[in-house]
Amino acid sequence: MFFSATVLIEVAWVLRVACKQDRATIAAALRRLVETEGVTIEHEAIVRRAIADFEAGPADFSDYVIRESSRAACALPVLTFDARFARGADVELVPET
Repeated sequence: MFFSATVLIEVAWVLRVACKQDRATIAAALRRLVETEGVTIEHEAIVRRAIADFEAGPADFSDYVIRESSRAACALPVLTFDARFARGADVELVPET
């Protein structure tokens, strides 16, 4: 079975919005998917780091996937409009004009 990073982002969103799950529960569910035998995860190392960062940080799981993808591409810092996400390392707010 294969899960793309985008599918995992959607799983996190559904668990948060539709199922009203907390951050720790969502991170645990994502981790269980990633660690399931026979499951292949797109960009597994990026996803694993994003799960750990999501569990500890204030931003959405998708934000951490973006940051870790950017890190892998040597394209930091990430620019964002999200002030919560911008509090983290390697992320900056888009300057106001």
